[in-house]
Amino acid sequence: MSRSHVIIGDGIAGSSAAQTIREADPDTDITVITDEGEALYNRILIKEFAKGKLPEAPISIHEPGWYEERDIDLELDTHVTDIDTEANVLHSHSGDEYEYDKLLVAAGGTPNSLAGYGIENADAEGIHHFWTFQDARAIREHADEADKGVIVGAGLLGIDLAAICGAQGLDAHYLMRGECWWRYALDPEGAEVLHDAMREKGVTPVFDSGVDRFEVDDDGH
Repeated sequence: MSRSHVIIGDGIAGSSAAQTIREADPDTDITVITDEGEALYNRILIKEFAKGKLPEAPISIHEPGWYEERDIDLELDTHVTDIDTEANVLHSHSGDEYEYDKLLVAAGGTPNSLAGYGIENADAEGIHHFWTFQDARAIREHADEADKGVIVGAGLLGIDLAAICGAQGLDAHYLMRGECWWRYALDPEGAEVLHDAMREKGVTPVFDSGVDRFEVDDDGH
C-alpha cells in the first residue's frame, strides 16, 4: 500500500527530504507545502539580488521542472493554519485540506517583526522585512525609487540591509539599541571597523536607539 507524505517547508531540509523519500519509494505521493511564492532558492544570494547585482535566475537551486520530473506536488503560497493529528489532515489559509500518512514539519524560522512588539504602523506601506525572495524583490523595487532609508535591528539581517542601502546609494540611518553593532559578539573596537565601513557607504549608525512608532501620510506610507 502506497503511503502519502506531506512536507511543510521547501527549504533545503524539506526539499532534500522530498528527494530522499522519492528515491526510496518511487510510488508514494509526496506533497511539499510552502508559504513562499517560489521554489527552493539560495537565501544567501537574495542580498546580492536586492543590491541589484544579480538577476533572479542564478538564485534558484533546482532547474525548472525539478519537482514535476520527480512527481512531487509543490504547493506555493500556501500557509498551513491547522494540523489535525488525529485525522491526519492539514488545513490551509485558503480552506484546502491535505491528507497524509506521514508528516514532516521543516518550516524553519522567521525573524521577529516590529508589529509583533506592538509598534504602531509597523506594517505600513514602505516598511519591509528581509527574509524571503519576495521581501528582496520589494526592497529592490522601492530602493530604486527612494533617496533615504532607515534600518532597524543590529543583527545579521540588519547588516545585510545596510549593505543593500549602501549598494543602492541610499542615505540611510541604522538604528541600534546598543552601543555598537552585534554587541553580543563584538567588542567596541571591532564593531567600530564595521561602523566606519557603513559610513563610507552612506549608512550612519545611530546607537542606543529604537522605534516607538511609525508616522504615516494620507496614503498610508
